[in-house]
Amino acid sequence: MLLLFARPLLGALVGFVIASASHAQVAALPQIELTPETVGKFVASYPAVKAKGEELQTQYGLPADLSGTDAWRAWAGVGGAKSQLDGVVGRYGFSDFSNWLGTLSATARAFAFAQSGSDLDSKMAEALTRIENDPDIPEGQKELMRQQLKHSAAAIAAMKPPQQNIDAVKPYADQLGRLFDAKGDSQ
Repeated sequence: MLLLFARPLLGALVGFVIASASHAQVAALPQIELTPETVGKFVASYPAVKAKGEELQTQYGLPADLSGTDAWRAWAGVGGAKSQLDGVVGRYGFSDFSNWLGTLSATARAFAFAQSGSDLDSKMAEALTRIENDPDIPEGQKELMRQQLKHSAAAIAAMKPPQQNIDAVKPYADQLGRLFDAKGDSQ
């Protein structure tokens, strides 16, 4: 009985946390305050950065099986590659590749919350209601489930970007959806 209503919620939470957790890998980057203009520059710059990344992968022999995040981080650590990427992103108004990576991270996180943030809140509230109203779940198990939902809600709240960032990505939702789905490396 528990799995019937907990599974969809847990699936959504796990997917969201996994997507967001990989952004923790770039947590050392400063939090970027997004504007619609910044997001527009990011969207415009991505094809050129991706093309340069593919070129650098061949030039520097970076393994093809690295995740997108690992590849971006690798470029930031290779002096010659970073300077080439600095030049590419500079044409789009970014100060350097590290600033572009911070924008990538902030944009991906804001986009994830813009797409599913309120849905997660409602799914958690729905799951809590189902738990409370299910007479077949023993009270001890209900309390454990309440605590798990509380911890999940706290983790999600800690990852939530500023509302300004969420608002900044909304005009680009379709473009970002295609960009993040097609490349599979923003996460």
